[in-house]
Amino acid sequence: SLVRVNPAGGAQALLSANTAGSSTFLNPFGVAVEPGGGILVANQTSAVAAVSTVDPGGGLQAVLTPNASGSDAFELPQRLALTPDGDLVVSDFELDDGEGGLVKVARRSGQATVLRKGALFNNPLGVAVVANRAPAAALSISPRLVAAGRPVAFDASASSDPEGLSLRYDWDLDGDGSFETATGTAAAASRSFGSSTTLTPRVRVTDPHGGAALAAAATPLTVDGIPPRLSRLSVSRGPLRRAHPARFRFTLSEPASVRIRIERRVRSRSWRRVTTLARSVSAGPGSLRLPARVGRRPLAVGHYRALAQAADRAGNQARPRTLALRVAAR
Repeated sequence: SLVRVNPAGGAQALLSANTAGSSTFLNPFGVAVEPGGGILVANQTSAVAAVSTVDPGGGLQAVLTPNASGSDAFELPQRLALTPDGDLVVSDFELDDGEGGLVKVARRSGQATVLRKGALFNNPLGVAVVANRAPAAALSISPRLVAAGRPVAFDASASSDPEGLSLRYDWDLDGDGSFETATGTAAAASRSFGSSTTLTPRVRVTDPHGGAALAAAATPLTVDGIPPRLSRLSVSRGPLRRAHPARFRFTLSEPASVRIRIERRVRSRSWRRVTTLARSVSAGPGSLRLPARVGRRPLAVGHYRALAQAADRAGNQARPRTLALRVAAR
């Protein structure tokens, strides 16, 4: 029979008995309770039911899967445990090899199949199932501000599974809610974006048992598709004077890092770098100072050119500008 015990005071109450002619019980040996309250009982010996179901309200018994000699997986069922997906694993003392093992029972159909047997088993009595725990997802992106057309790296390698199981990765790289990219067990992905936008990418990690977790980028990804404009590049009027500083002036459409490479003509078509000026400049009018000396020496008399370039924080490049220069003795 099946007896309910009040955990508060220990009072016992008969829930379901072995009634002659109407019972599925015969030597009930194991019991398990489903999340919804349904009760499952393993009978050690019974041609009627290897596993019975019991209504927790009225105690009504029903056969889930039989134990008919020679026609199913069971010999001497012992105890049972619920798997995370709602099926059962039942320990059997003998099975067909006399050493016993484990039988899996599908909860919906009652279909019983031998899950595991062999030399490692020696008449097992009990079984326990550890519930699958969901993995933890983590996502990092680099860079978080990027120029249109340049690749962005997505890294979910910091994701983990409590049981140490391998994970599979699905990606919502454009942040539209649809996981359009799957990389299998690879924890990295890459993508570029063609125009200016702001979005929050996500990754979904799944373990082999279906446990899943989501992670979104800690900060939105910003794609900048507009390059800066560098204009009105100029320097002191007339030739530069040897051993006298000069200043390049220009206008920027947005904050940018400006580099001006100074080259001297050494032959009719050959140029040699002399120095490079660089600094970050705010939007609007800006300037870079050309010192009177490069190293310990002043600029030699001759023809030069200045190659100016600007790049914004996202890496967009402005159209380069070139300015012809001449350094005079006085």
